[in-house]
Amino acid sequence: MKKISWFLARSFLYSTVQEKSISFMIKICCVTIFIASCSLTLITAIMNGFEQATYTKMQSIHPDVIIRAPTGNSIHFEKIKQIITTEFSQYITDCTPYSYEHVVIEMADGTYSPALLTALDPVHEPHVTQLPTMVLGNIDNFSSILKKNTLLMGSVQARELGITLGSPITVLFKNGESNVKKQEIIVGGIFTTGIEELDARALYCSFDTFTTLFPESGINSCGLKLKNNTQMAHVIADLKKRLSLEVFSWKDLYPALVSALALEKYAMFIIVSLVMLIACMNMIALLFMYITYKKLYIALFKAHGMTDYDIGSVFVIIGMIICCAASGLGLCAGIIIGYVLDAYQLIQLPDVYDIAYLPAYTDTAQIISIISVFLVCSIIAVIIPTRKISVTSVPDIFKHEL
Repeated sequence: MKKISWFLARSFLYSTVQEKSISFMIKICCVTIFIASCSLTLITAIMNGFEQATYTKMQSIHPDVIIRAPTGNSIHFEKIKQIITTEFSQYITDCTPYSYEHVVIEMADGTYSPALLTALDPVHEPHVTQLPTMVLGNIDNFSSILKKNTLLMGSVQARELGITLGSPITVLFKNGESNVKKQEIIVGGIFTTGIEELDARALYCSFDTFTTLFPESGINSCGLKLKNNTQMAHVIADLKKRLSLEVFSWKDLYPALVSALALEKYAMFIIVSLVMLIACMNMIALLFMYITYKKLYIALFKAHGMTDYDIGSVFVIIGMIICCAASGLGLCAGIIIGYVLDAYQLIQLPDVYDIAYLPAYTDTAQIISIISVFLVCSIIAVIIPTRKISVTSVPDIFKHEL
């Protein structure tokens, strides 16, 4: 755009101080766009915060990526670890093995409680999952609570069975033979994930304890910890091709929840984006009013040889300045409000939610998408009124205005 268009746009904006009706409309436009942009930013941040907080909680004891053998088979963990170390070290920081078997806890009063016993490596587990941080009490060394003939029990199951730290429990199991065997094991630690199905049915032990119960069971799966900012889908696809095994993300364990959170986030973003579009419609009314007030100037500009494009550029600049300023302030306000809500946990949520407070999280992709919505709505709002300039009749304006 030419410098004359910028000069005229700035002059028109300065002159609005003396035109109370135009000045009032500009304030209305600024306020509505500010509120809409702030709402879009804040709601998107809250929905994104809910998604991230839910992911953090639901992932809990699950690794980022899981490699699993077909049902009834085992994997060659050492070979897989060597491949990961040599070929995928740029994506993966550590890996750890797992073995699973179903057991039943027998209580002294004759009651039984089913559970899934998982064998893990206490040395590598802290580098792959958050399980060590979820053990109740002060733990100096995760390996110290998973010594031979000890296990970790979920807090819900321990409460239901009246089991305390250091209590012996009787585990019923079958290791391929027809007879059910019993083994007394000490509860070396109690953990809580906040997910009832895990806290009520999950048991963890070392491989030393596990092989005592199931000497013929091999390693069923292994978990991987990805480096930050790694494309998980890309790594999973490459691992599937290289290993020819079942490789999946922890999110695949909760497909319904992940889909619901994504759908909710996108639906809210679209709905509030429509509110932003409606707010920008005020700009159409403002520019139509502006063009009507300045029609004598438009006629003079045309009479002196300015093209419709150059004249329209003046009003496009005016509209974009107002939209960008109001939406930019709204974006900054939404980010600041979201940060304060999350950092200081100002809004506490009732116990029916899995999260204790209202979270808010803003990332770069979110800001880019919000800015894109702002620009699209603003361009639509400023382009429509400028089409009126091309049908403006110079003789008619001079006839009625002079």
